[in-house]
Amino acid sequence: MELLSLESLNHDVLKQIINFLTPSGFGTFDVPPDPNDSQVSKNAMKTLQAFAATNKLFRGLAVPSLFHIVAIKGRQENALNSRVQEMEKCPDVVSFFRTFKFINPGGDDEKYLPHDRLASNLSRLFNFMERLTKLVIDMPKNHIGPFTEVFQKDGVVLPLVETLVVGPFCEFAVTMCPNVKFISVNSWRWMRATGGDDQAQEPTLQLINAAKTAPRLIHLEVYRAWTATLVEGTSRIIQTFVFGYC
Repeated sequence: MELLSLESLNHDVLKQIINFLTPSGFGTFDVPPDPNDSQVSKNAMKTLQAFAATNKLFRGLAVPSLFHIVAIKGRQENALNSRVQEMEKCPDVVSFFRTFKFINPGGDDEKYLPHDRLASNLSRLFNFMERLTKLVIDMPKNHIGPFTEVFQKDGVVLPLVETLVVGPFCEFAVTMCPNVKFISVNSWRWMRATGGDDQAQEPTLQLINAAKTAPRLIHLEVYRAWTATLVEGTSRIIQTFVFGYC
């Protein structure tokens, strides 16, 4: 009986093998790696990486699954900037991102300033994300101004993004995603920003005002207490408005 090598199989069969190696809910490719990832996710990543390292053909087929979801997380500005710069060197890989998360929980200390090149580097990186459908973005309040200015100047637009998850005061991302349909908030950061104060409505009101400019929006989800002001501000602009409060 003739033995078949993997290379002799057609691409559709090889893609099915990759799908089998990629379990449902496959974890994020975190930079740096997330220690909270499940063991199943870690093992799947190692297996898929090994498959991709076999040869050029397998790498080309596996890369879209390897980089389906990518996250850059951290508090150190120099490290964040270095990670963005490294990704800029691989535009073909970045083009496969379907979900991108940029999370800098940082702090609101005025002395905690953004790296002077981080915003412009991230702006250029967005240009390569031609398949992106979901964006998660969160950064300290005092970083918002410099990032917004750069993104607006560069005209950053992510036309395929339909799902947007934002941290407090990150509503600037709404204008970057003209076809967004679903907007939600990073719940724990949202509560932290207000200190659990029901009256601290500024982040939510700013997000609602930004949501008014999204013509295709059908779902807005925020973690706040029910108030007449917030309900009135949203009831006429979207089909589904969900409040969550802990």
